[in-house]
Amino acid sequence: VLAIGAGLGAGYLLSIFLDPSSPILSWQWTVADLGFISKDLTLRINATFLLGAAIILAVFAIQHRGILRTAQISTILTIASLLPLFIVCVIPLLAGNVAGHNFVPFTPLATSNGQVIESVWDKGGVLLFMGGLFIAAWSAYAFETAVCYMSEFKNPGHDMPRAIIVSGLICIVAYVTVPVVF
Repeated sequence: VLAIGAGLGAGYLLSIFLDPSSPILSWQWTVADLGFISKDLTLRINATFLLGAAIILAVFAIQHRGILRTAQISTILTIASLLPLFIVCVIPLLAGNVAGHNFVPFTPLATSNGQVIESVWDKGGVLLFMGGLFIAAWSAYAFETAVCYMSEFKNPGHDMPRAIIVSGLICIVAYVTVPVVF
């Protein structure tokens, strides 16, 4: 999971900061040809691999300092990522720039042959809606890991429910505000 996450993060960062025609993105060193397993399969080192390895080493260095430092850095990174999202969402709400006509009719949207089609609240529409809720829940499951640190809390009986409730409230606010504004 760490390698997949680091690889995805590295690919994302490279796509943000480098032009698609950049020579760094096309550079690679083939370590082994694995074509006997599957056609065109190779083991290679490229910019994504190197940046992914750097990400893994950075995460290791952060975690090697202990749970308190890791929690502090995690808090800083969380605030740094959620604060811009919150600002981008609150400004249109306060300015009244949310397009209310996008909510009418309130039905699930689906695609067919690349075209967006309007659905209805039939079995398929409800399944589509429930699938969206499942994806939202899946991305919120990480908050349950707060339970893993319960033994580290000074007052677990008081702090643990607060941590879970605050995490849930953050999810509710984010999962309602972002779709409404955008």
